[in-house]
Amino acid sequence: MNLGDIYFKTFLVLLAAPVITTLVLLGVLRQRLKLTWGNVCLVAFFIAPFAGILLNGAFHHRVFAAWHQAQNRFVPRSGCVTYSPDFARLYATYRMTLPQFNAWATTHPWGLTPGSSDLLTHDEEAMGFDSPIAAFETSMADNGKQLRVYFKSGVMYLSYNSM
Repeated sequence: MNLGDIYFKTFLVLLAAPVITTLVLLGVLRQRLKLTWGNVCLVAFFIAPFAGILLNGAFHHRVFAAWHQAQNRFVPRSGCVTYSPDFARLYATYRMTLPQFNAWATTHPWGLTPGSSDLLTHDEEAMGFDSPIAAFETSMADNGKQLRVYFKSGVMYLSYNSM
């Protein structure tokens, strides 16, 4: 799922985009503004970092969530209701029927098995559901990685810890 990797790459892209945009825009306007290439670089050096910080502050989470969801091949392709990733955790909900849920969970490449629901209380509080009728999970890795899915009332609740 590469949460941390995509998170960091999103930061870098949103930081680099203003540098490139500023250099290109000033390069195009260079003759009209009577700037030398040195002045173009100097102006870009002062404008781009502030623009990068503003872009990251305003758009980082939206770009990160969309990018992560687009590349994540371990979640259902349709029926997404919510998709909330952060650096180390993913919460998502999907509309589906119980047979679809069972089929998805039993064929998942990570080998989901009916769960012990050790972290059920935490997931219920985090995602706002209670008393699921079905639950599957992977065994917890030494580093804390685990995928847990629950089903209730036509909705699959997915919780993934990456650390």
